[in-house]
Amino acid sequence: MNKKWEKVYSSPSLQDVELMRILLEKNDIPAVVMNKQDSMYVVLGDIELHVQQDNVLRAINLLEKANEL
Repeated sequence: MNKKWEKVYSSPSLQDVELMRILLEKNDIPAVVMNKQDSMYVVLGDIELHVQQDNVLRAINLLEKANEL
């Protein structure tokens, strides 16, 4: 079955997005990183973190708790 992926986090910093991806995967939420930054001008665009639709609410809750720390 093909599941849709939705953006749950974005940042201009690859390190920030990777830390959030690791957090999600440690909590059994598969996540993928999509780099939408311009290759010539890396200050343009963001790097996005996507999860499957059925994990969106869990992922957002985890990410919000992590950002509160």
